[in-house]
Amino acid sequence: VVIDERPKRRTLVDDIRMISGASGGAITAAYFGYKGRNGYQDFRERFLTQNAEADLREAISPVNLVRAYYGGVNDRSGFAKWLNDHLFDGATFKALHKPNGPIVWINASDIYNRTPFLFTYDTFAALCSDLDKVRLADGVAASAAVPVVFAPIVVAATSPDCGYHRPGWLSEALADRNASLRLKAYAGA
Repeated sequence: VVIDERPKRRTLVDDIRMISGASGGAITAAYFGYKGRNGYQDFRERFLTQNAEADLREAISPVNLVRAYYGGVNDRSGFAKWLNDHLFDGATFKALHKPNGPIVWINASDIYNRTPFLFTYDTFAALCSDLDKVRLADGVAASAAVPVVFAPIVVAATSPDCGYHRPGWLSEALADRNASLRLKAYAGA
């Protein structure tokens, strides 16, 4: 049994060990992980009271119709750039490595495979890619990406021969004829 020696000084925030979010929740989760327990208090001023949508393309125009046809009206120069410039200060996922900091999972959608896409070290190991080099703003923008409104952010293997070995659950899910469709789809993706 652990006894809290400073019960009046602790808050529920002090006990957060893992935080995950999708879309707007991804913004909050990533910012909390980036700033830490004592630095996230400026979130209201830096994001909630700002007009993050001001630079997004909304008007119906022939150019935007072409952009929508090719994947989305708003690309990385819109919302991801705004997040990078105004909220995440150019930080990458490496900035989430803090002593006693929470594990942060940003959730997006893998439209091609129709499965969730998690911005985690396991996912990026499978892609032979380095999550520490991905900008937080890009992960969060991918999570908030709504087809047609936002252009998809493509994440691909950078070096297919990196020595990655599938974890046991993944191989078992692919081999098990009775595994759930969702598990098989996620393992296949």
